[in-house]
Amino acid sequence: SPVGVVVVGTCHFSTNRALTRVATILAHHFDALPLAVRVYKKEEEKELSREERRDLFLPESDEASQLGYPLRTELLYNKRASALIAATEAHKAKALVLGYPISRDPLKFQKILDPVSSAVHCPLIAVRFVGTMTWERILIPFIQPEELDILLPVIEAMITSCHPKLTFQQLLFADSTGDEIRARDKELAEWAASTVYDADSIRCLAEASESRLESILREARRHDLIIMSASEFKGMKRRVLGSLANVVVEHCKNPVFVVYPGKTEAADQGVG
Repeated sequence: SPVGVVVVGTCHFSTNRALTRVATILAHHFDALPLAVRVYKKEEEKELSREERRDLFLPESDEASQLGYPLRTELLYNKRASALIAATEAHKAKALVLGYPISRDPLKFQKILDPVSSAVHCPLIAVRFVGTMTWERILIPFIQPEELDILLPVIEAMITSCHPKLTFQQLLFADSTGDEIRARDKELAEWAASTVYDADSIRCLAEASESRLESILREARRHDLIIMSASEFKGMKRRVLGSLANVVVEHCKNPVFVVYPGKTEAADQGVG
């Protein structure tokens, strides 16, 4: 008995199926249905024939049906950011899934992500496609422990789909002492053991890092997928965490899920 939806914004044939698969897996976790949304300019509203409208969502519908789910669909005519915000709020979505463009400069998409992530009340999962999308081995890099609260629902959804191997990688300051590193290792292992279930295996790694990007890229070589947050904290935290996610998206050779907290969660963390 599904309640609510997970909205997925689809617009390109090369990513529509994969985005729909991610949205359907999340919908399963949230006891919801996937809702695929296509956005067109207002002046294009009368250009599509009835047959074209009918066929627009065939790949997405086929992908969802292979996972055992019906797909709801919606066509909107507006600016893309405004339309996605409106659809998410109108349906009281449990999550919103968007894909970075497959291009040499995926960060151009930030002009869509920034206004949408700051306006919606549900988590936004931005997916960067590189190579093959699998998640048998997932790397979860983070800096602050509170990021794990943002990432946990997405991690749990992916665990439900295939029981992967997980690596939690906490990136500490470069001058962290051995005692501090061991203490964080122990705390992280205790948190994982009491919180994360059904993974094939869990590895916890706290490390002092001169270059957070290099630390993530080194670990990423042994993993299929990276899941990390782009938490909208204030001040220095906001600049450090936001820029780290962007740099990973730009340089990593793995698929990446960047999770933006919903507006309510962001407010709880003291975001202005």
